[in-house]
Amino acid sequence: MSKNRSILQKVIDQVRQGGSNNSLNERTSVVASIIIALSGLILYLDKAMVNVDVEALMPDKFVENQIDPSFFIWLVGVTVSPLLIIVGSILKPYFYAYIVPIYCYVLQFYFILIDYSLVDNGYSYSYSFGITVILLLIMQFARKSSERSTKLMIQEAKEKLLKAKMQDATK
Repeated sequence: MSKNRSILQKVIDQVRQGGSNNSLNERTSVVASIIIALSGLILYLDKAMVNVDVEALMPDKFVENQIDPSFFIWLVGVTVSPLLIIVGSILKPYFYAYIVPIYCYVLQFYFILIDYSLVDNGYSYSYSFGITVILLLIMQFARKSSERSTKLMIQEAKEKLLKAKMQDATK
């Protein structure tokens, strides 16, 4: 177990450092992007496992309280999904991998808030897609603003250092 942990730690350290091994960074980003995408898709696992006997795998307290197996699967998926997002984010996925979980979470939120008779009319996917695009644009704007702010701070620090160096040189 510690060997696996040390390998994972090396991969994480390599990615954080932006090391020279571009192939490793690229592979890690691909794996991270897949993990991020799965974090969104796992929310719909209950629909994919309709014909699987999940009740045999459910803890007794859920069976005794007559919890629907599909609800149990959804509950587990909603619990595991943020953990996958965290793990995937540590490994630096491609930015656009976040489209899948954002879309899936927006769609889930939409289904929770809106009556099923409205959801069945076919517009919900369009609404969710639009909201996802808006959220992605907001995230991209925030990222670019942060980058600009950081570059400005670096430029100001360089100017201060240069000014201090020039003053020291004239003394």
